[in-house]
Amino acid sequence: KGFRHAASATPVALLNPATGRSAKLISGADFLLPFTSERIREIEAWSGRDVLKETGVLRPAPDPETAALMFKHYQTDPWPSGWACWLEKEAINEQFPGAFSKHGGLWIQKGASVDMPALLKSMREWLGEAGVELLDTFVKTVQVHRSSGDGRKIRLHTDGYPEVQNFDQLVV
Repeated sequence: KGFRHAASATPVALLNPATGRSAKLISGADFLLPFTSERIREIEAWSGRDVLKETGVLRPAPDPETAALMFKHYQTDPWPSGWACWLEKEAINEQFPGAFSKHGGLWIQKGASVDMPALLKSMREWLGEAGVELLDTFVKTVQVHRSSGDGRKIRLHTDGYPEVQNFDQLVV
């Protein structure tokens, strides 16, 4: 009823290198953002699904104090050329009708949105084809122990499987 939980139900993720309330550029963004985009593009090419939308990310400031902090970080953080720019409220309202900016904000041209259900489905299929066993369950406990001389074994107790699962390798 209404939009009570609408944002939580939106199946999208953002590739946004400006973190937190103050939109501080993350360390290593110049490598990590392109690296992440390239990995997603590889999954897209394999699956044939359109997952990554290079839409950019708009970070409007909610109040004057946050706007000042965001603007300061925009000016002092080492943003790669062409990745972001500061927009005054008039420019945001003109370029992004419905954003209703009162204090300006950061426009991150290099940001993107990701169709997470499609990405996760594609990754699951890709990993399955590569022979990776995936468990659809909540993990209760993970134990690493040595078994009779053959190295470490991983024991997994889960909600979905009554027996304990044993693995040589586990990625969580």
